[in-house]
Amino acid sequence: MNEIILSVVHTFQDEEGVEHVRIISARKATKAEQQLYRQRCPR
Repeated sequence: MNEIILSVVHTFQDEEGVEHVRIISARKATKAEQQLYRQRCPR
């Protein structure tokens, strides 16, 4: 199985019950970030 883990920076706003998510940047996670993700979110 091929998977790509991304590092995403975003903002979140809730205005009068309407949720807005704005992606600021997204990139392929570094090996260290991938390892941290796998430790925190095991399958």
